Amino acid sequence: MGVNPLEYDVEELRALREQSASGPGTGGNLGVQLPYLSALPNDEETTSFVLDWLADLVASGGFDGAVAALEYYRFMGWLTPEVRDDLEAYLLGVGNRPSRFDDLDRADHMRSLARIARLAEWEVRER
Repeated sequence: MGVNPLEYDVEELRALREQSASGPGTGGNLGVQLPYLSALPNDEETTSFVLDWLADLVASGGFDGAVAALEYYRFMGWLTPEVRDDLEAYLLGVGNRPSRFDDLDRADHMRSLARIARLAEWEVRER
């Protein structure tokens, strides 16, 4: 069946983030390590996956909204600054659509979190 990011409770995610922030990288009592994604796997499958994700962000929030979303994900501890920089480099190849961060909704961010989790799984496989 898989994970449906639309079923995530935003308040629960915020609470988990606060727990994670209590001890750098500890994830509170959840055993979750922050950041979730510390490096992008380097293969063709990952590149295609990342480009699809970023194209969806641009389609929903425009180029500026996608850049702002990536910074927000870095702030939330979902990815490192280096990964954000790598994703922004990919973003330059996706195209541009004027819009802003506010155009992205809860579902967009939940889908991004699910995609970040998938990339983190791939990253672990590569180690």
